[in-house]
Amino acid sequence: LLQNLRADERHGWGVRHGFTRFNPDARVPGNCDLHEGPTGSLSSLFSHTRSDGSKALFAGTNSQLYRQHPDGMWSRIATLGEGRRVVWAGLDELVFFTNAVDRPAYHVIGEAGIRQFSDMDEIGMRSAGVVTVWNGTVFFGDIEMDGLRVGCRVLWGDATNPLLLAP
Repeated sequence: LLQNLRADERHGWGVRHGFTRFNPDARVPGNCDLHEGPTGSLSSLFSHTRSDGSKALFAGTNSQLYRQHPDGMWSRIATLGEGRRVVWAGLDELVFFTNAVDRPAYHVIGEAGIRQFSDMDEIGMRSAGVVTVWNGTVFFGDIEMDGLRVGCRVLWGDATNPLLLAP
């Protein structure tokens, strides 16, 4: 994936002077620009900076989620129901996502696939339209709980364990 592209008749596509490719140390595999795999148009990108300063890049269509690995290769981490654009948030080794249709879930960097929150059934949460992280706490908004969507409802996780949502 290139940052700050230029396109002109004389030089064609390229990177503007002074900018480098995301993850410039990666080898350049055949799918480094995610040409293979997506079944629909990309609708979201998320660049997550981990606590050690390293970065991870994520991309999503309305039904597929992908992660770019340190070597530049992409892999699918999840298949979702057809929903709205995926919203992302990150905290240390965790990347949270939601699409207002499926249950919010998270990906642990360095592992394959996604995980579900263990206590969503306990609190009756079915979906969320927004996720963000502030001061180490995960917040969800536009919540569907017990079959009712409340756009102005906000729910947040435990301040010491972001994976716990029940009070």
